Amino acid sequence: MNPLALLSRAPWVAYWQLMRRYHRFEVNGIENVLRIRGPAVLVGYHGKPGARDLIMLQIQLLREHGQLTHAVVHDAAFSLPGLRSLAAGMLMIDRDRDTIAAVVARGEKLVITPGGIGEAWGSFRDRHRVNWDGFGYLRLAARHRLPVIPVAGVGVDDAFVGLYNAHRLWKPLWERFKLPAGTGFWCGLGPLGLWPFTPPFPVRIVQHIGAPMDLDRMGVSGPGDDAALAAVHERVVATVQEMLNRGEDQARGRAHPPDEVGWTAGSAP
Repeated sequence: MNPLALLSRAPWVAYWQLMRRYHRFEVNGIENVLRIRGPAVLVGYHGKPGARDLIMLQIQLLREHGQLTHAVVHDAAFSLPGLRSLAAGMLMIDRDRDTIAAVVARGEKLVITPGGIGEAWGSFRDRHRVNWDGFGYLRLAARHRLPVIPVAGVGVDDAFVGLYNAHRLWKPLWERFKLPAGTGFWCGLGPLGLWPFTPPFPVRIVQHIGAPMDLDRMGVSGPGDDAALAAVHERVVATVQEMLNRGEDQARGRAHPPDEVGWTAGSAP
């Protein structure tokens, strides 16, 4: 890591350790990550406006299990001043193929949120709705022959109250004027006012981790096997949505129908 990245690691970890306590962060199914010794893709729902649950999971894996993970973030994030120099210390990488290949070669894991801005910039009406347009994350996994681990954070959408669907508002402008995706802003409320000038609400966040999915065993022949990838994509989306639905029901003491997609810790795809 460069010197700035080294400087950013300690405060980044310390802040998210504090957030783990603040949100009473809990992980169900951590063994599904730990049983994969080498590289893998953790693929999860993107909370609003940030994937707080996934960052806290990264910190837990680093501090308690010595596993280094790297969140693949949108290119727009690296337009922020100084972020590229600090990113490695904050467990972030861009979408560059060589960078990703280097992570895989070192035996480290990737964290991807396929919903991206579409999920992150929703309103309070869009809570815990999986919205993944494509399966590029599966193409990446197939290219490197990586297992895919579905992840869903329950409560992450309650940390702030999104006031409107910023993605729906701004996307037509990006397309019409050929602006970079992410141009614009999301607006939400916390306990002390508008984000980002307020801490989050002290909601409990519970991370659910499903069983790893082996793409070879699921019939994917390679990164160009679109038909098989589309079928696996449907399975992954259904699994993440089921985890969100079930977790929400459990958090609110509601009954839930029997599990239909096999996301529990001991299940196999």
